[in-house]
Amino acid sequence: MAGKHAPAHRCAPENTTSTIADSELWLHQPEASARLDRALACIDQPAVAADLEALERHLSTTA
Repeated sequence: MAGKHAPAHRCAPENTTSTIADSELWLHQPEASARLDRALACIDQPAVAADLEALERHLSTTA
């Protein structure tokens, strides 16, 4: 498997590196990681009812 070696933050002390697949490197960039953290935090929020008629009116006036 192709990839990059990165520090193993959550591995046992005898492990010093882990491999991150090239296709997953973007997940470990600070900006992407922060966005994912914010998205995951939203999952814990309670659902809020939407006014679909208002949304439809808004979309029909901006199209």
